[in-house]
Amino acid sequence: MNMYDITTSRHNNHQIRLGMDYAFTDKHLLSLVYTTAFTDVKPYATVTGAQNSVTDSHSEGQLHNAKLDYQTPFGLKAGAEFTYYHAPGSQLLYSTLGEETLNFLSKDNQRINQWRFYAGQEHTLGADWGLNYGVAYTTALDNSYQMYFDPETETLLPDNNMQSRRREQTLNFYAGLSKSFGEKLSADVSGCRAISYGYVERMEPVSGCQPDLFACSGTYPAIFIEQRQRISGILEYAELHFLHGRLFRNSGKSLP
Repeated sequence: MNMYDITTSRHNNHQIRLGMDYAFTDKHLLSLVYTTAFTDVKPYATVTGAQNSVTDSHSEGQLHNAKLDYQTPFGLKAGAEFTYYHAPGSQLLYSTLGEETLNFLSKDNQRINQWRFYAGQEHTLGADWGLNYGVAYTTALDNSYQMYFDPETETLLPDNNMQSRRREQTLNFYAGLSKSFGEKLSADVSGCRAISYGYVERMEPVSGCQPDLFACSGTYPAIFIEQRQRISGILEYAELHFLHGRLFRNSGKSLP
């Protein structure tokens, strides 16, 4: 069985980061960072041979992240962060394999809104000991859908469509001790406890799958890490939770 696959693709990616610090009194610092990222991808693929297919896809993505931090001279750090992620896409597929023909237009979208609030305290103790502890609360709402249409009339097809609305909440507690042994040696020990909960508020299932209540298995990234890691975490979250989308995009050869 011989098949020849030719794919052309256009991929645009833009990122912008703006930051501002304001010291309004001695050692009181207020920081604001805004990051945005835009992607635009348009692949076009043809397959000839035992199977013949044409796949014309288009997907977009935009992410907006704003983070506000406040630091005090007595070791208190607090902040808030908001992230918005939006990723619509579409795919037109025409495929023949023997006597079987696939011809459909799919449209999907994912929209995530996430808030994160955190506070932490650091203490300098005697004999070069240090103590730190804090808490962080994260709430996220994920709205997603994937629909299949007749490519000529754009009439909604009756099967394999899905809409979902998922909400997750995570509460993290942490505490740690540190000890300095001179200028060249130090030691740290810390612990973290995460309480996560998620549920599906609304779902129209694919192929008879039933809505279910689930407990989140993962936790959000550790507290006070770099904003770049936080944004990467949002993108990983989006790919992980959009379970019903984009699987057929890779080859255009499977059933919807």
